[in-house]
Amino acid sequence: MNNPFYQFRRFEYMLDNFSTLFINHHWLILFSVFFVAFLLTFLVFRSLNHVIFLGMSEDDREASKNIELNGKRQKRNIFSAIQYDKPYFSLLLIRQFGIFAKLIMLFLVAIFFTFFVISFLSALFDIDYVFQPYNVQYYLLTSNNYYGVSAIILAALFSCFSAALFYHKFIKSFFGDLDIEFNEDMIKKREKSSLRNDRLVDIRNYQFKKHEEYDPTIFFEDARQRGALFLGIDENDQPIFFPKKEWDETNVQVIGKMGSGKGVLSTVALVQCTQTYHDINIIFDPKNDEWAYHVFYAYSLPENFFYLDLNRGKPPQVNLFKDASSDEINELLVASFGLGEKGTDADFYKTGDRKVCRSLSQYFQSGATMRQLLTKAFDPEFRQSFDGKG
Repeated sequence: MNNPFYQFRRFEYMLDNFSTLFINHHWLILFSVFFVAFLLTFLVFRSLNHVIFLGMSEDDREASKNIELNGKRQKRNIFSAIQYDKPYFSLLLIRQFGIFAKLIMLFLVAIFFTFFVISFLSALFDIDYVFQPYNVQYYLLTSNNYYGVSAIILAALFSCFSAALFYHKFIKSFFGDLDIEFNEDMIKKREKSSLRNDRLVDIRNYQFKKHEEYDPTIFFEDARQRGALFLGIDENDQPIFFPKKEWDETNVQVIGKMGSGKGVLSTVALVQCTQTYHDINIIFDPKNDEWAYHVFYAYSLPENFFYLDLNRGKPPQVNLFKDASSDEINELLVASFGLGEKGTDADFYKTGDRKVCRSLSQYFQSGATMRQLLTKAFDPEFRQSFDGKG
């Protein structure tokens, strides 16, 4: 049975059977057979693409396909992508079935395509080492059968158009309704927090579950692989991940009573933005958090970390006007005081203020300090030059 000649004859027999089933027919039958084959293939593939992401919203579906690694977007593994929205077990099985069904379809299509190409090339170049190509030549390449290969090409074109029409008319809307049903079902099956109810409550009276101390950095790598930020632990001791893309595209506000951990959560999130995603963070801390400074310093490169203490009595630490030309100083003053023209009636009343900024900036051609600007602005002679002039 392992004789190569036997295996060769077996392959020849398979090719002959393939030709008998799919090629050796009248041109009209060829058109019909390949039209149905192409149509079903296109529709099945489009349907399986929906099954693989069944119940997933459009935003989650798009976010699940990519992940950011070291600042670069990369394709996510399909088996990880279908778990992006944490589906319940039976829905996950349906999605996995869709993946395996698509792989089987790809395998069958590859075999069909391979057999057809071998048969066609054997007939085209009159190669009879594998099987007798004469029947295939007659049905595909002669005018007696109206060049059957042209019927196959037409079948492919018509099937593409028909499949697109049928898909947008019926299949897309069908799976759209299914997505909504499964998505609603998934929301219902998620465990609801005991803190949620239909009553209006004061957030200051909420009693959250106490957690033992833990190291948030152990979750940073998992968050990075998900293209997300780790924010904390929920009441079921499960990590909470927030998509980094959504973090970048929306405004985020952390709300809670004093001492509830708003600063800790913000620090954990911003440290990941700096360390994992190489973002630039500008942080204003009016309450002078006791630990945030040390945490940010520890997770930043020393040359990329700048700390400004703007409390009263501190020496000057930043000079916005350093090495600025007079025109640049004028632009900074106008922008700082909101004196730019906005096309409203208020522009008329700002004319004098803009004139003061322009005159003040002329005294400094190569930079200045805030103290120098204030000294000159309060200089009696300078102020007198504008008295009565508006």
